[in-house]
Amino acid sequence: MLVQVRKLCKIWTVGGENSLHNSHQKALLVKHLRDKKPKLHLWKRLTFGARLYRLACRCGYREADEKLFAADGGEWCWSIHQQYLAVAQGILGRAAGERAGHWYHASEHVWDTARVLHPDDDEARRQWADQALTHLHDGGGCALLEWLTTERSHWRCRKRKAVTQLMAYVQPRLDRTDDPTSLAHGWQIGSGMIESTAKQLVGLRLKGPGMHWSEPGALTVTA
Repeated sequence: MLVQVRKLCKIWTVGGENSLHNSHQKALLVKHLRDKKPKLHLWKRLTFGARLYRLACRCGYREADEKLFAADGGEWCWSIHQQYLAVAQGILGRAAGERAGHWYHASEHVWDTARVLHPDDDEARRQWADQALTHLHDGGGCALLEWLTTERSHWRCRKRKAVTQLMAYVQPRLDRTDDPTSLAHGWQIGSGMIESTAKQLVGLRLKGPGMHWSEPGALTVTA
């Protein structure tokens, strides 16, 4: 996840200070505690969101002429965007060298649909998925949604339901997948810089053979 603040320069930020005190956050925590299979510790997630916002503000976020928030398809990232950085333009980022349609999450959903539509024909399945991803690459989420609307009329029953489910995935993400507009503005749409930083800062320092860390020790080494 990254936040880009643009005024006279670009600043990419992660981290910050603690701040977590309101009824909405406490309600989310209670909901989390009732979840038997949480994917991410909600308290840490909310704390990270507050830290990210504070650091972004110190780097000029509130004064910036353009505010961008780029992240992968993980919904926990976008919950932070909605809660702390909603005024920033959301961008569904991609790793360096990826074409827009090959974002992991979007591609995964497209291929799941292709398998339902063409369960016994590998070539037809590949062609359908490639066509869908090409629309996403060339025209963003809006182009893909328009194509899927036409495609849905060609299918019935279970297969039509699969296309409808893919449309339901794309619809709320239209503003995050508008690559043509982002590129026209000269906005950074890649997340490779932050992914590389995580690999260098965390992976190489903390994931060596035989390494075991306490939380305070890990934080000290990566500070």
